Amino acid sequence: MDAEADGRPPSGAGDRLRAGVLAGLGVAALIAGGSWWRANAPVTGPPPTAPTASPASSAPRFEVVGDPERSVTFRVDPVTGAAMRMDPQPAAGAVEPFRRYDDDGWLDRPGELIWRERTVLTQERPVTRQTATGYGARHVLQFRCTGPGELRVSVLGARAGDPLTSGCDGSLVTTQAIGRGGPLRVTLSTAGAEPVRVEARLVAVP
Repeated sequence: MDAEADGRPPSGAGDRLRAGVLAGLGVAALIAGGSWWRANAPVTGPPPTAPTASPASSAPRFEVVGDPERSVTFRVDPVTGAAMRMDPQPAAGAVEPFRRYDDDGWLDRPGELIWRERTVLTQERPVTRQTATGYGARHVLQFRCTGPGELRVSVLGARAGDPLTSGCDGSLVTTQAIGRGGPLRVTLSTAGAEPVRVEARLVAVP
């Protein structure tokens, strides 16, 4: 029985059909392989770089807060946002006062000597010195004493601390008094019954 009798196509036609199918499968495989390669191929261009802040955006900022005459300057960190208070700078052309002391520790300059006292204090004989002063005027009060007793120093008419009591071992004590616009009164006295020898100076300073 021949091929036409059992319904099968001639052998030449079957070979051509099989060849066409195989060729189609090969093309499909090539297309699929090319797509996979493009998707998984390594990047050959320059590596990506992380974004960096421009100098303008990363520069420290200085801000002035409050009244310009009493301004406070803060330095703001652009990364963390933290603010740090900066010490106020002197105005342009301003000269900060420089204080010089002699070998014994007394204020030498700048300043104007208002009064000087050197005496022996007893319980019955304190010493009071008074001077006129303007509001906000600054004065330096220095004193030292020797003897078995203690020295008591009281300042009235100025923004100063509470009365001071000092041991009389010869050490020099320096304190500041700021005038309130009236008389500035300094009283030196003993803190007990024992006498003391005292030396004190009041100096007006810029």
